This record gives sequence, structure tokens and C-alpha cells, in this order.
Amino acid sequence: MHTCLSVDEIIRLLACELVASEAKATAVALACCCKSLEDPVLDALWRMQTRLYPLLETFPESVWDKAVQTFVSLPTTRYPTSTQLLDWEGFQGNANYRGLGSL
Repeated sequence: MHTCLSVDEIIRLLACELVASEAKATAVALACCCKSLEDPVLDALWRMQTRLYPLLETFPESVWDKAVQTFVSLPTTRYPTSTQLLDWEGFQGNANYRGLGSL
């Protein structure tokens, strides 16, 4: 990777430009192939969200039914099993991004 891409500000500007220019697929592909681009691209993608639905899709299948777009059961943290904790990793990882657009 070129040394200029080791500067965080440049990577973040690149990610924002790709997402803003409707090249979201390219931004995602870059994030998937390079760990140093993953967080800046995800930050930019989440910042562009205008609906809550993409975040709800990251709920575990035991809680959110994507087909009918509704809750199957209420999320609970009372005595979770290790499998249930692993199911929540996707949601927790994405929910941590700040600046979720106009949500």
C-alpha cells in the first residue's frame, strides 16, 4: 500500500468521497480487502444512513425477522447463553459507530 494511505485523514477523506459519489460497492470492496480501510469506510457508510432499518438488520435472527421486518421476540440480556452473545456481535459492532446520519 502506498505510504500516503497510512495517513488516517487521507483514508477517511477517500472513504467519504467514495460513499458520497454513490460508489458504495467500491468502498465496501476496499474495506473487505484492507483492514486499515475497514473502520473509515464503515464510519462513512453509517454516517450516510437515513433510515433505522439497516441497523435493525444486524439484530440476531432470533430477535428480528428480515422477511416481515418486525421483532420476533424482545431482546433480553437476562441469562444469555454463549451462542446468544455471539449472535449480538454484528449489532454491537455496527451500533458503536458514531454519527449515524439523521437517525
